[in-house]
Amino acid sequence: MRRAAIFGGSFSPFHEGHRNLVREVLRRGLADEVWIMPCRRNPLKDGSTTWDDRTRLEMLRREAREIDPERVRVSDMELGMPEPSYTCDTARRLMAEHPDVRFRLLVGADSYLRFEEWRDWRWLEEQLSPIVYPRPGYGIEHLREGWTLLDDAPQTDISSTRIRNEMKTKS
Repeated sequence: MRRAAIFGGSFSPFHEGHRNLVREVLRRGLADEVWIMPCRRNPLKDGSTTWDDRTRLEMLRREAREIDPERVRVSDMELGMPEPSYTCDTARRLMAEHPDVRFRLLVGADSYLRFEEWRDWRWLEEQLSPIVYPRPGYGIEHLREGWTLLDDAPQTDISSTRIRNEMKTKS
């Protein structure tokens, strides 16, 4: 059975921190593939995106080819689902459509710290053996049971929000 890590987000833009994370998950063998899943609107974030769905998909597909065209794929599934995007709905659909794949969930420390706010978070935790990566400024004092922490993964002090804000300042 193939193992795939679901990596969701707005990816507006996809940056070096995202690239490093995808590479690290594959390098460590935590998944055979990483499926990048851009969403239209995250219910726990402000929903700001700089580019339209088509542009983001094109950028992500280019990134996937550069990282590892055999093991990184981009899915537009969430872009066609009702807003806001709920990971539990996406995961259930993925599991139904791909019964030959064992999915894991890949989240940042910022999302980990708010995980109990996610819809059906207990189900996600039980079904998807989540992986959490550290982010500067988001300390993890206690790792939940069943989670994998990429504690010594290279960290990049960058965020899509900061990039968007810098772009606004320059224009």
